[in-house]
Amino acid sequence: MIVGINGRFLTKPYTGIGQYTRHLFSHLAADNPHDKFIFAVPDLFAISDETDGIGGKNVEIVVLPEKFFGFAGMRKTYWEQVQVPRLFKKRGVDIAHFPYPSNPWLGFKKPVVVTVHDTIPWTMAAYRKSFLTRLYQNRAKKAVKKADAVVTVSNSSKKEIVKVCGVKEGLVHVINNAPGSAFAATEKGDGVSHKEILQSYGIDPEKPYFLYIGGYDERKNVRSLMEVYMREIAPNFEVNFVLAGAKSLNNPLYGSFDDLTKAINGSSLRTYRGNMVVTGYLAEKDLPALYQSSFAFLTFSNREGFNLPLAEAAAAHTVIIASDLPVHWEIAGDAPIFCPPDDKKQLSTLMKKVIADKAFYKKQKQKMKDYVSPFSWEKSARQLMELYKKII
Repeated sequence: MIVGINGRFLTKPYTGIGQYTRHLFSHLAADNPHDKFIFAVPDLFAISDETDGIGGKNVEIVVLPEKFFGFAGMRKTYWEQVQVPRLFKKRGVDIAHFPYPSNPWLGFKKPVVVTVHDTIPWTMAAYRKSFLTRLYQNRAKKAVKKADAVVTVSNSSKKEIVKVCGVKEGLVHVINNAPGSAFAATEKGDGVSHKEILQSYGIDPEKPYFLYIGGYDERKNVRSLMEVYMREIAPNFEVNFVLAGAKSLNNPLYGSFDDLTKAINGSSLRTYRGNMVVTGYLAEKDLPALYQSSFAFLTFSNREGFNLPLAEAAAAHTVIIASDLPVHWEIAGDAPIFCPPDDKKQLSTLMKKVIADKAFYKKQKQKMKDYVSPFSWEKSARQLMELYKKII
């Protein structure tokens, strides 16, 4: 079997789709050495060390530079809709997989699988402000119905895809995301090594900290986390707030990261007992140390397809305060502390409670210690290959 894969997001390894593409298909290729996997990428040089694992004798990465005409969106669309299908046709692929909604709008002669992580681009106004964005997203939504199979990452997303895209329920297959191999060993490692890792990111290992890892686009609701921390926690408690990552695009959707930078550079935090620390992007091998050393992990998003950082925090047995979303229950059951995503007052109360109420915090630590992650990329890769064999 020859599988063609749109590997565009291998060039953006810190994004959710980048992690999905790397982890899922590296395991798929490793587990199926007699099949061939062809990845189309627009720029080989943009692939970082975080993409190691996409390799082997049965893997070919084809650099397919974008045509230099028009504006960036036009070049991206032409690459997805013309250049990639042409490459797959030329290489005689038996099946084509598009890890985000970019499958051919006019169809493709061989079986097509498209992964739809969520319906956010079609249902949240903040992601549909420009005419060209709406045009692209509407065409992408229609194309989802042309695929031979739709893969998604949670049962919550499956329900939304059936409703929003008008796809038959039987064509949508749930294949979950999973924490990376760094989380295979969940017991806390050597304290000295953890200390060195924290210091390398500018984190004071002697001071407890809340942790946020994830994106900074509008739906992640990071502004609310910052507001509550700066107003209620930093002035009163010697607990820091570590925020990892950065904005992946330079547009207003990621304005909360700019707000964060301004707040840290401002004078008000300097007189507080707690402070905010921005680490930038993290090496994946360092993630368990940051989760396991944190006081609690915070995620307050109002929409998610899966929320990989939540699954990572749970796998690391970290105390979690999470927004009360169906998908968060799907990932971690009742182990986290849940809070309505629009209730900053309740968020403040819960953050103070985990700091001040030692018995409550101890109980939550035990709940997280008892959590057993049901997710693995090995399992997801097996499920995907089974799907390929059914539709080929």
